[in-house]
Amino acid sequence: MRATKRVDESPNKFPIWAWCLFFLGLWQILLWAQNPSLMSDDSGEMIAASYCLGISHPPGYPLFCLLGHLFSFIPVGTVAFRFNLLSGLFVLFSLCFFGLSFFAFVNTQKKNASSSLIGISTVLLSLFFLFSCRSVFAQALTAKGCVYTLTLLFLSVFWWLRVKCYEKGLSSSLVLFILFLWSVGLSNHWESEVLWILFIAYWFYQEHTQWNTKRFFQALSIVAVGLSLYLYLPLRSELGILPSWGDPKTLSGFLWVVTRESYRGLEPAFRNGSFYWSFVKEYLKILSIYWIPGFVVIALAGLLFLWRNTQKLFYSTLILYLPVVLAILAVPREETKFLVTVYLVSTQGVVAFWGGIGFFFLLQKLAKLDSKIFVWAIVLLFAAGSFWTWQVFKQEDKSRYYLATDFSINALKLLPAKSVFLAEGDNYVVPLFYERFVEGLRPDIVFVPSIFLFHDWGWNQLAAQDPGVASAIKSSNTLSDRLKALTQLDGNRNFFYTLDKAYLGENLNSIGGTWGPSALEEYWEPVSPEPKLVSQKVLSLSGEERLRGLDAFYNSDDVTTFEIHHYYANQYFSAGRWLREKGDGEDGLRCFEMGLPFYPKAAYAYAYMAAIVGSEGYLELARRLCLLGIDADPGYFGSYENLANVYRMQGEYLKVEECYQMALNQVNDRRLTERHVKDLEKMYNGKTQIIVKDKTSFEYRVLGDRFQKQGMLFLGGLAEQIGQVSKEVSGH
Repeated sequence: MRATKRVDESPNKFPIWAWCLFFLGLWQILLWAQNPSLMSDDSGEMIAASYCLGISHPPGYPLFCLLGHLFSFIPVGTVAFRFNLLSGLFVLFSLCFFGLSFFAFVNTQKKNASSSLIGISTVLLSLFFLFSCRSVFAQALTAKGCVYTLTLLFLSVFWWLRVKCYEKGLSSSLVLFILFLWSVGLSNHWESEVLWILFIAYWFYQEHTQWNTKRFFQALSIVAVGLSLYLYLPLRSELGILPSWGDPKTLSGFLWVVTRESYRGLEPAFRNGSFYWSFVKEYLKILSIYWIPGFVVIALAGLLFLWRNTQKLFYSTLILYLPVVLAILAVPREETKFLVTVYLVSTQGVVAFWGGIGFFFLLQKLAKLDSKIFVWAIVLLFAAGSFWTWQVFKQEDKSRYYLATDFSINALKLLPAKSVFLAEGDNYVVPLFYERFVEGLRPDIVFVPSIFLFHDWGWNQLAAQDPGVASAIKSSNTLSDRLKALTQLDGNRNFFYTLDKAYLGENLNSIGGTWGPSALEEYWEPVSPEPKLVSQKVLSLSGEERLRGLDAFYNSDDVTTFEIHHYYANQYFSAGRWLREKGDGEDGLRCFEMGLPFYPKAAYAYAYMAAIVGSEGYLELARRLCLLGIDADPGYFGSYENLANVYRMQGEYLKVEECYQMALNQVNDRRLTERHVKDLEKMYNGKTQIIVKDKTSFEYRVLGDRFQKQGMLFLGGLAEQIGQVSKEVSGH
């Protein structure tokens, strides 16, 4: 039956209990998917900073720290879970304000008569689809997402006020409130919200806001009040609070934090065209696959309607939307391309508003055409939205995600008492902040991120944790001298560093001694440790590691999760390489096999295993391992090189040449190609005088049985398979 009432009455015709039921339903979906602990992003470090009222990474996020600290007192679940809940609440409040914005917009369209059902259905659909936008849903499940979902909330309030006050003029108090709200928002994620000044200026211009000297200074005063939240940074820094990413108690230190000085040089002003195009493709990908299919088309239709009927709001939405998008595309960093989706979270609210308008006028046309088609369209749209939400839920469900928490606990397990631990890499550092400063785990360990040590305030934080460390480094001035002083600490204080040495590598190599793998870290000592000692440390951790849900959540597209998998793999691969160099090939093989389930695409692991078994005369096993490496990563030259060497040892020189030609076809770097051609010439011309015969089928079966007994099921099964095939061939 066709309804006849006007849409501007629709908010009063949908009972408040029904709205509460709708939002409670969305809240329940978030609770089902909510992460009980840490996500593998910046959440651990930001939770620690907020919980301890410390200072998070630049630009410091004072608003997040204060709001999060208040919310952390709610006695529900872990501290991390409470912060995750806060992010979800920001999303739900944002939906409320976007719903109000839609109804306010309908009230501006008096000439469009329609039914209450159309108005209610379209607002529910637009909110439902914004909720199920994958990037928004994902950020509602993580504490770091609070930064982006809070930005979404600020934007939703601004847009509600913009539509609500459309062509009604702005009172003096409302102008000041808008500026105050904007300035407070700058203390959350100023990189996005500073771009809204164009939108606010255009808004004031459209509403013919009158300015005089008094109002101008009132505006400056109210903006200063909002920005005063940044005083949190020097005040807390002066108290020596930890954790603290910087030392903002001086003006230069304050500007270093707020302006993100540490990232300067990583964001060049100009890139080549292909680089920008890669970011444009990422942006288009987010629009096409993060929303329910077809929604962006509906949003474009809504934007077109705005252009034709309400140009002032049309230009307002573009001025609110485009500067953020263009800023992201204009200042890109390759390593943060995967973050484009979170930077765009706030702008997804504008897309949802466009989509709501598109639905509204689409359903109006259908209602005029045929009431049955209209009703069925609503039913099908809600059914499609429910199905899409279920798909997003399955993709983003983090209700059993303990990967980051377990990783940080595993990293600390085998560190001896009073160790000095320099951690490098976001996926290593971030969860450690949470375990140290929130959970209070291993307070005996002196810990800082290695990047801190490029600054005096970083060394001060290291010294503040232990008087002995402070005494050892007080007379040293250079970075290498201070690191060397850490190796000469009195007492049994071990010096550890993470596997990745990107920041301090050269300085660490200059301090003498030797670095040996030790579980998830590397251990410095004056003399080289015994191979058995290394293998015992690494393999002993394997029996104690907590790996809840590790395989279930493996996704190579998720960069942060992938990096943690890579760290687990590297603890074994690093030990395997080290043991091979020291002549302990069998324990080396065991380490490589244990690392492969964490990183099955590691072609170099197969290549090292092939080199070990090939040196013992098991040529067919070496050949198969090389082929597995090529299959895992066709671009890794070492697999082809080892395979060619197997053929050379057997005197099959044509296969050597074919193998190298295959490899050269995979290498795009001309310098690498030239080097590999020279390697090919050396190998092909240096024909071996002794042709090596492969092991017998019996020897392969014995090897397979030995490997199986030692727990090397993969290598053991492969060796037994070769032995069985060889036996059958020889039998024929």
